[in-house]
Amino acid sequence: MVIDSPMDGEMFGWAMSGGGDWNGDGQPDLAVGAPNVPTPTTGMGRVYLYFGGADFGNSVSGSVSSGEDGDGFGEAVNLKSDLNGDGLADLVVGAPRSEKSGATAGRVYIWFGKRGRTIGGVEDVQIPLGTMNDLFGTCIATGDLNGDGQADLAIGSPHHNLGDKIPGSVFIIRGGPGANFTRVTQVVSGEATQFHDQFGKSVAITSDQNGDGMADLVIGAPQVIVSGRQLGKVYVYYGGQAVSKSPAFTYVGSVDAGRFGENVFSLGDLNGDGRGDFAVQARDDAQSRGVVYLYYGGSDREFHKFTGEKMADQLGNSVVALGAVAGRPAKALAVGARWSDSGWENAGRVYLISIE
Repeated sequence: MVIDSPMDGEMFGWAMSGGGDWNGDGQPDLAVGAPNVPTPTTGMGRVYLYFGGADFGNSVSGSVSSGEDGDGFGEAVNLKSDLNGDGLADLVVGAPRSEKSGATAGRVYIWFGKRGRTIGGVEDVQIPLGTMNDLFGTCIATGDLNGDGQADLAIGSPHHNLGDKIPGSVFIIRGGPGANFTRVTQVVSGEATQFHDQFGKSVAITSDQNGDGMADLVIGAPQVIVSGRQLGKVYVYYGGQAVSKSPAFTYVGSVDAGRFGENVFSLGDLNGDGRGDFAVQARDDAQSRGVVYLYYGGSDREFHKFTGEKMADQLGNSVVALGAVAGRPAKALAVGARWSDSGWENAGRVYLISIE
């Protein structure tokens, strides 16, 4: 099956998320971001929802927008978790270049799941925590960081400033019945090794890595300076009543300007050891072929790395854990390379990797 863009030029598929049941029919649904729906001005983003079931993908089940041109609405999408405790998955969308609170301040929107309903109309919550140039809403992750059985929300703001420094930050908001999604529980900020580390350019919430029963937080900062080189860095913080003040693990890229940490991805438990595993993209490593590094939870080094085939492929813009496929007992990962010249220019390619 192929799901085609409803409109030419809208960058349909920039971001996707799924697995959660938004409308309560017992079927997982899919949300697809299209941050550049053509308008008479600069492009108004939109997110399309496809309900699971026998008719999945044949037509759009509904769509939402912020109503603001050029805000990047749909560059970050999350449809995985129930944030307000009503038993339905909620749709969270980032608009990192929203100007409602200042130029490129960014903003995040939530549409709570509605049983038996079609999505559309005005959002249930706007999160206006970004200030000028913060790029708040660049990335979004959900998961239970404090072990209370309720999903929490982590939002990346890679240009967030603290006084005269711009380290970048991740904002954590606790979920649950009656939660106030405009009230920040905790802010985790970067080291500020230079003007823009871009800490919070990527974020993932993995399953428990240290055996305390709580999910953990992985944050990418692709412009961190180490020993005078822009190697990029990834940080793992353990969950708890508050996320740990210091990272439990850090991982450093190996190539100057390789953008290690451009994206991070939660992979579940690949090796069955009860710890959450994750992947890191170094977008411009290997002459921009792109490299994906795979880590088992709790390990201080990668167990495998996968490099793109050709220059400028930028392998690893998306990574998804699939479980067993094609009758094979090994678990599989799907790894995207959206600029791959397979067949024709910038056609893109997806690779399936078996994890024995």
